[in-house]
Amino acid sequence: MIAGRAVLTVRRYAAVDTLVLDLLEPRVDSVWVNARAVAFRRDSTTVRVPLPPRAGAADTFTVAVRYAGAVSDGLIVRQDSLKRWTYFGDKLAQSRAPLAAERGSSQ
Repeated sequence: MIAGRAVLTVRRYAAVDTLVLDLLEPRVDSVWVNARAVAFRRDSTTVRVPLPPRAGAADTFTVAVRYAGAVSDGLIVRQDSLKRWTYFGDKLAQSRAPLAAERGSSQ
């Protein structure tokens, strides 16, 4: 079981209104954009985060995602034969784009 908060600093260069984060597991408890809670959408593989209106040709904002739960794919954490903790990512996690944005998302 893991729990944490990921904070991203995102710079937007295109006219997009939704940030799409790839996340297979765990559950997402809350999402904040520029320190304000937002109503995110979650499906089996993504978290869709509504973005604030653009503030010019390129703007920057922060996105915080609070999550918790068991992870069965992506990050492998275990002890080796000498009882040392080891961490590594599997091929699925390496093949997925870590983050993408959509233009005019209506989902």
